[in-house]
Amino acid sequence: MVARRSPSGKTKRRLDTDEEVEEGYQGPQDGATSTSISVTAPAMEQASFDSWAEFQTSLERYQAETYQLYFGETAMNSTARNKRILENYKGDDESLPRTIPVKRFEHYNKLLRCTHYGRPRHRGSGERPRQKSRNVGCTARFDGYDWKIRVTLHSRVHNHRLSEDVFNQYSRVRVNLPDDVVGHVNQMLSHHSERRSIWHFVRDNADSELSMKDIHNLVARLARQNYSAPTLEGRIDKHLRDFCEDD
Repeated sequence: MVARRSPSGKTKRRLDTDEEVEEGYQGPQDGATSTSISVTAPAMEQASFDSWAEFQTSLERYQAETYQLYFGETAMNSTARNKRILENYKGDDESLPRTIPVKRFEHYNKLLRCTHYGRPRHRGSGERPRQKSRNVGCTARFDGYDWKIRVTLHSRVHNHRLSEDVFNQYSRVRVNLPDDVVGHVNQMLSHHSERRSIWHFVRDNADSELSMKDIHNLVARLARQNYSAPTLEGRIDKHLRDFCEDD
């Protein structure tokens, strides 16, 4: 559920029922889930933030301290929200409603869910129990005379264990490597190093037990981050070099 502020200033609430599963999600880790488990995580100490970056930093620290992992999507960006505010406004042009400062807040709201949210995949002949939605709703809204990022709903009850060993099993946590290690991996990729060489380097230089699948996922992620569409000049240069090599 996400709270949002209407053009009139009143707070409205809506229930978000869109299902979403994290990329690469394979269902709960072994030992993480039990139909009889109910774990209530501690609340976030801070619930108001001056920017999405400040919220993200606080969220990452909160996840590490409480062994929770959330993933999410942007429900609406601020430009779309401002457009809707102006379209729904019925007053005169001289008293237009205040809109969200887009340069400061790119997103109007966000919805985050526990990594165990979603329908589990079938494994062999057995079937894992269905996991319930565990979500955090966060929205940017007008409060007094300042724009703030506010956590408007935090459902903290989980139906799986919250522990350090389970937390460290999550792929996103395992591949969270130091910047210097990631930088060296990028250099190895630029020299077309084999995946196994990268795996040995990471194993020897980072306090993380990565599998070969983690290395493949890491390489794919770095490739997406480093990719830039070739320019026209670049494409012409490549064709000329290929033509010369053919000769």
